[in-house]
Amino acid sequence: MVKTAPVARKLCIRLHTPQLRGPLCYTRTTVNDKTDIRNWYEKARSRPVPKIVTGLRGIGKSGFLEDLYNEMRSQGVSRRRVRLLDSSAPEFRRFSNGIQTSHHLLSSVPPDGPVQFLLREAAGFPDPEFVMATLARNPNWDVVATSSSRRLISGNLQRIYNVSVDAFEVLPKAGIHRYSEDAARARWNEIFLKDVLANTHVMEVMMLNRVSCWLSDNLGEAISLRIVANAISPGHRAISPHTVGSYLDALVHANVVGKALRWDTEEETVLSTGYRYFFTDPDLRLAQFGPAPKDEKRRMALNRAWLWLRHEADEVYTASGLPEVDFVTRNGNVHAYWHVDVDGDGACVRLC
Repeated sequence: MVKTAPVARKLCIRLHTPQLRGPLCYTRTTVNDKTDIRNWYEKARSRPVPKIVTGLRGIGKSGFLEDLYNEMRSQGVSRRRVRLLDSSAPEFRRFSNGIQTSHHLLSSVPPDGPVQFLLREAAGFPDPEFVMATLARNPNWDVVATSSSRRLISGNLQRIYNVSVDAFEVLPKAGIHRYSEDAARARWNEIFLKDVLANTHVMEVMMLNRVSCWLSDNLGEAISLRIVANAISPGHRAISPHTVGSYLDALVHANVVGKALRWDTEEETVLSTGYRYFFTDPDLRLAQFGPAPKDEKRRMALNRAWLWLRHEADEVYTASGLPEVDFVTRNGNVHAYWHVDVDGDGACVRLC
């Protein structure tokens, strides 16, 4: 067990959580606030690499791009030197590959001098890694992209094209939303159609819905793909554990849920099995699926605690081996152990 400070630290996360601390330098997490995104950008803008903002749909990413575009235009920057582009725009629908898309983008800007590319939903371009790598090769061009998909921060840009990026993941504040049933259904369907189904090869929508519902009912529990497959198979129709895993990956890549690895508190190492999943917007999950059949308050407390710890730490693991420890966080080489208590509709998180 890692030694902690003499005075235990405690934070209560209630339904109206106060503003959390601002982002670290080049951090990957933030709260739902365009000001925080802008602060990160000001720190990262001088670095000659693409800047990527990712997060759940409707969380403020596009608003940040529009504010940045309007600011540059008000400073007298011409339209040809600051390009606000949406991958869903009609001008890009006729392109089937990254070469065509890149050629179109290059032909729309001056051949020399600084250019700012602001790309909305960049993962929606054909072969988006190729497009980003092409734009990143010009040292006079600055590329800022948003995406509801995690595809552009999955490592392919670095592995295939040797292009480094600054990534910034936007997370909701824990427990500030109130969704009516109709609003939750509309938001869930939009995320499902535009981010989960459109960016993956999932064909069985009913099965994907079953996986999502199972995750909600068993929120925060260790996942066995075989157990999930057996639980959601309707009648005599079987679904393989591999397919369940691909559906879970689709939800993770769309920022609907986050995957937490397990930390063995005895061996002090990361385990390769028994992942746990938490919703990035726990209030949307509650409005869409309703409370879990059992231990709902405990499950929501863990989800809210996980979300808050994501703001605070470089990595967040679920703990294995010590019943009094729920999460383990890592900042640099420093690990901390956390216990979560239910506090009304929220959670109390304290160091062990």
